[in-house]
Amino acid sequence: MQKTRGSALLLCETRPRRAAANVRTCGIRTSGNRRGVLTTWSIFGMLLAGLCTALVINHLWISAVRSDSLRCAEAAALAAGHELLSDDLLRSTRQAFEQEGRLQRSRYAAVSMGENYRQTMMVPPIVAEDILYLHSGETINSSDSSERQASANSTTGSAQTPELVTVRFGATDRQSSIPLFLSGLTGIRNAVIGVQASVRLENSPAAFEPADIATVPLAPFCIPDDRSAQEPLSWSRLIEHENGADQFSWDNDTQLLTNGPDGLPEITLILSAETEGGEFGSLIPVSLCRNPLENSRLEDQLQHGISRNDLSTIGLSQIQFPLSVSCCRIPLQRLDSIADMLAAMKGRELIWCLSDSASADDSPSSVQLTRPVAARVVYVRMKSRSAVEVTLQPCILTTATAIMNPAIPETANRYIYSVRLVQ
Repeated sequence: MQKTRGSALLLCETRPRRAAANVRTCGIRTSGNRRGVLTTWSIFGMLLAGLCTALVINHLWISAVRSDSLRCAEAAALAAGHELLSDDLLRSTRQAFEQEGRLQRSRYAAVSMGENYRQTMMVPPIVAEDILYLHSGETINSSDSSERQASANSTTGSAQTPELVTVRFGATDRQSSIPLFLSGLTGIRNAVIGVQASVRLENSPAAFEPADIATVPLAPFCIPDDRSAQEPLSWSRLIEHENGADQFSWDNDTQLLTNGPDGLPEITLILSAETEGGEFGSLIPVSLCRNPLENSRLEDQLQHGISRNDLSTIGLSQIQFPLSVSCCRIPLQRLDSIADMLAAMKGRELIWCLSDSASADDSPSSVQLTRPVAARVVYVRMKSRSAVEVTLQPCILTTATAIMNPAIPETANRYIYSVRLVQ
């Protein structure tokens, strides 16, 4: 009995221990369930964080590529616009195929600029269908490639210069998309770059204004002109009515001057020493700064252009037409240096000013500049000890210093253009 009794007591003492063990076992099972729940939420949180990270990275990536693409489109549009402005615009004998050739060269310039950017930047390629040429009143109605090509081809038979050149990125999905990061997580594999840039071609210069870092490429001379073209030695008669000789050719690609006709007439002018003013057929030096004959200032202006400081010395901030300026007399000992400078400027496009008419006075003190034209020096020779013969050929010139005013019909100019980005 005693033994049984002790066993009973021992059994009674062990039962609570088993219960406690059972309680601890239940606790272990509960903890295991919590770890499973936390693991599921952790995976979901990591996926969400990865998705957010992918979205942020892709947003920054798209912003960077769009910024680079915009700069590429702007550069391509500027290249295409400048390539359109060639001396072919001054030839009255140009044909329809020559107009198409200009457009093809313009497209090639834009595509080549895009390829240059692609060497250092991750931007989509530019194709010929991305380039549009619009005349006044035309608009971009659709982003479809076929319509864009038709719009580009619509200018082929036109002899006019387009007013607007546009380069578009992302108009189609074919080549204008970029791959994105973590596309398996976001579900988006590519993004289309929808940017474009346009430049405007204008040729209505009402004035020229130099900047701190840009001078006006204007020669400090004027050419007496008869707008009615009755005077046989005037610019209007020889150049604009094509009665001048055609003896020289200029190649824009090689930048070389050769003998032989190229379809552009020339005018020969005489620059004389120890005289002021001059008659038709003369090249008259004018004062576009104070004391232009001191310290070789006239030669500096011929080589480097008219600066803001030059105009400020005579109380001007811009060269606006019509403009009355003083004539200056070239000393005989300075004629050789000026002739050498003119000879060194062969082939370079410069702005030359026309005056209203030749003065009957042998020594006029001033002339009135009526309108600007553009020409390059093609020939210079000493005609005598006191006279230099200068032959000019008309050309197309682009300058950022021109202030355009298309609202005034009289400012329309076939020689001088500006190519500006449209904001």
